[in-house]
Amino acid sequence: MGRIFETRKATMFARWDKMSKAFARIGKEITIAVKLGGPLPENNPSLRRVMQNARAINMPKDKVETAIKRASGQNATQFDEILYEGYGPHGVAVLVERPFEAGSLFRDVVKRPLPAWAAEIDCASWAQVFLKFILGHPAVTCPIPATSKPEHMADDVRAGYGRLPDERLRRRIAAELTGGNR
Repeated sequence: MGRIFETRKATMFARWDKMSKAFARIGKEITIAVKLGGPLPENNPSLRRVMQNARAINMPKDKVETAIKRASGQNATQFDEILYEGYGPHGVAVLVERPFEAGSLFRDVVKRPLPAWAAEIDCASWAQVFLKFILGHPAVTCPIPATSKPEHMADDVRAGYGRLPDERLRRRIAAELTGGNR
């Protein structure tokens, strides 16, 4: 079709890729807001905030309404909201709120054996690898793992002992978990 079309096509696909990622993120935020406060924006301030964010990125109104209906239905995907606390430079307090889709990160690695590099940071389980990955970031001092099972709590506590990953190993862990996409 021509050289200029190929340039335009690449630009359009890049824009659509960014939009799809943003729409998926807003969809998850809508689900969390509806689960916490109900499907009516007039009674749910967090849903109102998310809807404003959706408008800011030009998310179509029908997609927002569909996400609200899907979240308020019986077979809705369950999202957990995990809050991480930490301190940045000069002692500034930092709270990191990160939703996980009902443990999908663990489901992705549950069948995989623990890699050899996990021994470098004294890890005996994937949960310890995830927590040490978070703790290894210089701005994070205190993650709050979300579990109610005592055996998981004991495993999480063991992640606080031993060595933490340096930046090189953190990049390696991220590459391992994302399939090298980072």
